[in-house]
Amino acid sequence: MHFWAQKATRAKAEVVEQELKKQREARQQELDDLSTAQYAQMHHEDQLECCFLINQVLENKSDFNFPKIYLSSHYTGQISWYGSLA
Repeated sequence: MHFWAQKATRAKAEVVEQELKKQREARQQELDDLSTAQYAQMHHEDQLECCFLINQVLENKSDFNFPKIYLSSHYTGQISWYGSLA
């Protein structure tokens, strides 16, 4: 899901991403001892966690700009005359 977010919110999401990368690097020694399948599983779990936390930051501080569907009822004459609002 994509969110419209202010620069400060996007910056906070980037900070969260950087912190997760640092955590991953800190446990790199542990990851080196894993088998290929285990490493792939851990990498996948890390990606899911990263996406979840970044989306959580963006959701909490984002605005939604949905078009107001009811506005089309105000322009029915123009729509029928011209075929569109443009």
